[in-house]
Amino acid sequence: MINLNFSFKEFSGDHQYYEGYIVLVDILGFSNLIENENFHHIHKVMESLSSDISNGEIIITANQDEYNNYLNGEPFSGGKRFKPAYTLFSDTIIISIPVSAIIKDPEGYYLNEEEAKISLMYWHLAPLFSYTERLQAKLLEFDLLSRGAISYGKIYHNDKIWFGKPIIDAHRLEQNHSKYPRVIISDFVIKHLNLDKKITLDTSDLRFKYDFDNKLYINYLAYMNEVELDAIHKKATTHVNNLSEEKYKSKWEWLKNKCEAHLKEIKNQTQSFNAILTHIII
Repeated sequence: MINLNFSFKEFSGDHQYYEGYIVLVDILGFSNLIENENFHHIHKVMESLSSDISNGEIIITANQDEYNNYLNGEPFSGGKRFKPAYTLFSDTIIISIPVSAIIKDPEGYYLNEEEAKISLMYWHLAPLFSYTERLQAKLLEFDLLSRGAISYGKIYHNDKIWFGKPIIDAHRLEQNHSKYPRVIISDFVIKHLNLDKKITLDTSDLRFKYDFDNKLYINYLAYMNEVELDAIHKKATTHVNNLSEEKYKSKWEWLKNKCEAHLKEIKNQTQSFNAILTHIII
């Protein structure tokens, strides 16, 4: 197989102004680290996060015939995956992918048009959601919470320069509605990606979850195992017991409650499986 890397310029032109999805994530408690001059810890956090910094790439995989046909001017018939653009500035991370980089699936790939419409952009945006999950999990390793929002619109991105309405929208959502350590999804993106329908059709996909305030968020705990969840639960419990300031305590309490719910679900699933296994053996 042949791997070809293309920059976002292939999809946005020389001015790097494109329509796309963005995730804005704010690291909570970062200002406290700076005020306390905990520079060694800050350096470790920044070093860990900087490994994902990217201007965005379209990674194309092709066999020799597909590659030769492509060189001869024929439409590309190989596979594509996307590495989102990823920028880190102080306590803010911005991740994005242009909508024009999303390819249409072959005709007849889905059973019906409704399924195709629901799945088309969702699956090709999976790296954006995966980056967000991994980022929040990674920050927890450094005892840091994070929150943010996902938005959509026209963005300017050229190396270290970013601006655009979706960045402002995501910042406002993060400040006014995220509240807890979660990345919420704007109403426009929910509608644009048909996420309500996607969640209804595929109940096995635990990546998205509605919270008690009816905000849809990226459920970064969903695919963690019992050991990982237990470690986070212990960490959250310690903070809840030791913190006195409510605005910090409530965020760790939210995480503690979510861990407990997931651990309970795992326990119930294990009990159900054991019951079925015992019945089969008997």
